[in-house]
Amino acid sequence: RTVRNEGLALTPSQEHGRQLFGITCGQCHKLAAAHTAGRIGPDLDKLKPNTPLVLDAIQRGRARGIGRMPAGLYRGKDAQDIASFVNRTAGRQ
Repeated sequence: RTVRNEGLALTPSQEHGRQLFGITCGQCHKLAAAHTAGRIGPDLDKLKPNTPLVLDAIQRGRARGIGRMPAGLYRGKDAQDIASFVNRTAGRQ
């Protein structure tokens, strides 16, 4: 089963990732598909990160730019779902 999000078909896992992204990541990151406008972290629509890059950022954190992303915000399937959602939607709206 797929879920439509602003014209993009999302798997149930990607939809779960969208929800988690909105709770935690959207405070800092801009991503049109999640309706977030964070200004501390990178604009993911411009960056268009792939799944491995998103997973690495979630696992290791980041200390670039004007903010500090802590490591380990999510783990396992939750991290995979967020990375898949970002990869599917970033820069596509």
